[in-house]
Amino acid sequence: MELAHNEGYVLASYAITLIAMIVIIGWVLIDSRGRQRELKRLEEAGIRRRSARNAASGGAATEKTIDA
Repeated sequence: MELAHNEGYVLASYAITLIAMIVIIGWVLIDSRGRQRELKRLEEAGIRRRSARNAASGGAATEKTIDA
């Protein structure tokens, strides 16, 4: 298969797409780690998620909660 005169455009498009995907995946991974650290910090402070509270205590409101 010969790309002829479109070769530069096609290769540039693939390169830009690959770079954009790498940046987005990296951004999501970094943000995910940040959210996990924040959740850990909140749980250590005694703040629990509503879903964890409902599963553990049958829905009794005994702890501080945060909507997540």
